[in-house]
Amino acid sequence: MKSTAWVEAESPDYHFWIGISGVVWESNTNSSVSRNTRWSDVNCDRTYDNRDNSDENEDDCNTCRRAALGSVTTVIMSLVTSIPQLMTDIQRSHPEGDLNCQKILGVVTGIMGFVTTLAAINTFVIDCRENLTTTDPNGNSITYKWGPSLVLLTLATFAKLLDVVVHLVLPVPSRDTVEKMKVEDGPTKPNAKDVQMVAVPDAKPSGSV
Repeated sequence: MKSTAWVEAESPDYHFWIGISGVVWESNTNSSVSRNTRWSDVNCDRTYDNRDNSDENEDDCNTCRRAALGSVTTVIMSLVTSIPQLMTDIQRSHPEGDLNCQKILGVVTGIMGFVTTLAAINTFVIDCRENLTTTDPNGNSITYKWGPSLVLLTLATFAKLLDVVVHLVLPVPSRDTVEKMKVEDGPTKPNAKDVQMVAVPDAKPSGSV
């Protein structure tokens, strides 16, 4: 969880790692004092009992919980849309496979992946970074920052947008151009079977002089 956190938070006494699957907190003064809790097991109503602004903090905690659990589906969809987008990139790298349908597919899947993932990132940042409590259990101030997973996911998301731009800018070659490239590449090389048939003469019939 620590190395894949979406958001990190730290105060003088505690360090927090927040991800889409759960939350980890650890004492800065004693590393043996820590807790790893899945979002499905988090009880926000009990977490903020007997604290100032407990109702507001409980609402923020529940909002972050819902955003985190909802982001799991979006991340999976982002991965699913990345597969046809990658296959389209490979297909368009060959003149024979560079077709208009492949170009359209690359643009559509890229836009879908970009929009859905960016929406999940935006929701998570607002609900699990900007709206969470700013004080730890001891009343000290908490500072938040993006975790490694959120940074990498954001870069990958904008890479999808760059891929869409490349698809739009790169023209599809005409069939005449493809045929011309085939001619310029020269005749097809004979395979090993053809070479063997040419190299070995026909055997003479038995008994012939």
